[in-house]
Amino acid sequence: MCKLKQMGGIIIIILLQLTTLISYCEDTDKVKVLNNLIIDTEKKEIRIRCKLAITEGILEFFLVDVIGNTYESVFKAKDNKPSELHFGLLLLGFEPVPFKTYHDLLSIKDALTTLKNKKCLLQCTVQKDNKEVPLSSLIRSREADKDVKLIWVFTGASFTKDNKYTADYTANYMSIWPMPESVINLLSSAGNPYRGEYGYEMAGDIQFTVEDDFTLIIKEWDDEK
Repeated sequence: MCKLKQMGGIIIIILLQLTTLISYCEDTDKVKVLNNLIIDTEKKEIRIRCKLAITEGILEFFLVDVIGNTYESVFKAKDNKPSELHFGLLLLGFEPVPFKTYHDLLSIKDALTTLKNKKCLLQCTVQKDNKEVPLSSLIRSREADKDVKLIWVFTGASFTKDNKYTADYTANYMSIWPMPESVINLLSSAGNPYRGEYGYEMAGDIQFTVEDDFTLIIKEWDDEK
């Protein structure tokens, strides 16, 4: 009963905050703009304007806020909150999978098959000047048998006991290494990058510089791409 009551309270909090977000959006019928985060309900996608955070180093994150761990993230965003990404995904009809469920699946070979039946799988493409940028030009796997075709899972961050959204405090939008305080996590069984040649790192000799502008486009995962 206590758990049901707590969940009910969290749902009410999300709905109240979502109503607040929508009220200050620059709305059109199909596009809602929250500073650097654009929710397109017609294309069923979210676009996030961001900047390159680093050009070399081990990666634990794909996207964080400028106040977050930018030294181990590909991109950094500002003037938004991770909770706005969460609410945007809810608006588009996506459903978060509990972090524990996601994490338990990482060691299972058919994890992707299991998650296909849920509205949680996402893909993220990178654009610069309206042109797609191959992920391989930015990051690379440290494990020879891993490629850079990344599949993302909408896990939604956890809440504190006083119903604060943890991702807004940790500043995590998208994590490469599994994090319960991130809105989106990578579907990957790669090992801890700080304990060997595992995980991902920035690609060598990339043609971009820190602070370069990019746009991330997040939408439903397409298994044909």
